[in-house]
Amino acid sequence: MKNAKATVKGWVNPKTGELLKAQKMTQEQADALNGVVAPEPKPVVEPAPRDGWPEMTLEVEPVIQEEVDLESMTKKELVAYAQEQGVKLPFIVTKKKIIELLSQ
Repeated sequence: MKNAKATVKGWVNPKTGELLKAQKMTQEQADALNGVVAPEPKPVVEPAPRDGWPEMTLEVEPVIQEEVDLESMTKKELVAYAQEQGVKLPFIVTKKKIIELLSQ
């Protein structure tokens, strides 16, 4: 059909949109009949190997926790130690309570 446009529903008049001939087709078939070319898929680009570069390895020594004698510490030292350990303390707290919280 001269000057007709292919759609998934059939052939239509491009100016009026009137269906000239009903004919089911896929979008790919309609695109092929209308001369639409699908874009080429972009190739996946792999990173180039770094020849000549040394392999990087990181060795980490484990952190050894020292035994802390909480009983011998002052309340001020206990509060500072609790803050270092990320323990949240209430505003008013006793030395005994701090030791309990740190021992958990």
